[in-house]
Amino acid sequence: MIDVVILDTNVLVLLIVGSTSIDLISTHKRTRSCTAHGFRKLQEAVALFDDIVVVPHILAEASNLLGDTARPWKRAVQTNFLRFINETLELYYPSKSGAQRHEFVHLGLTDAVLISFGIMQLDGLKPTLITADNDLVNVFSSAGLSVIDYHSDLEP
Repeated sequence: MIDVVILDTNVLVLLIVGSTSIDLISTHKRTRSCTAHGFRKLQEAVALFDDIVVVPHILAEASNLLGDTARPWKRAVQTNFLRFINETLELYYPSKSGAQRHEFVHLGLTDAVLISFGIMQLDGLKPTLITADNDLVNVFSSAGLSVIDYHSDLEP
């Protein structure tokens, strides 16, 4: 089994913003509530895994949120995001299948897809989700799936 990590949208945005510039965390519209300490703990947590897995749904959401980056940082953030995309393992799960999950109604498409990946062990991958979403933490925990709660585990 290969231990992989899946990052939710907000955690991915923090990873991209913080790895572009630690100083940008406190000023970026989407990461202002985060700290440099939380970012460093996130980096340490991600480093424990063999690979990062992304899904198109998360990448699309992150791209939209990263688009809010103010000048002069916008180009650097987008360049860092492009590097991240090129270096990670992207897996696809059909939206139609994700929408069939009962969680879709309450949590939405992206979260339903993440739950599907958490349950499946594709190609010998053992996924752990890092999320800042309490609803996802609760669903993963109650299903016995591996999850790291950003707020309680990384950002004290």
